[in-house]
Amino acid sequence: MKNTLLTLSLLLTLFFSKAQITYEHTYPVGKLPLTKLEWSGYKYVIVDTQITLYNLDHTVFKHISIPTQPGADDYT
Repeated sequence: MKNTLLTLSLLLTLFFSKAQITYEHTYPVGKLPLTKLEWSGYKYVIVDTQITLYNLDHTVFKHISIPTQPGADDYT
């Protein structure tokens, strides 16, 4: 009887428990493109109003400003 109650409570706990995967690092874009720099190796890149390079361990490597001309609408 004791084993039956223990098994039943374990099954109910597993059935009603909910788990969700949470990522350690999230980015504003879906999938990060990978690029190879000549001296620094492989880096992840996000291009927005500035270029942000990330190391493979997700630490920020460098921010690069993108100069724009007055009246320009995009950063390409």
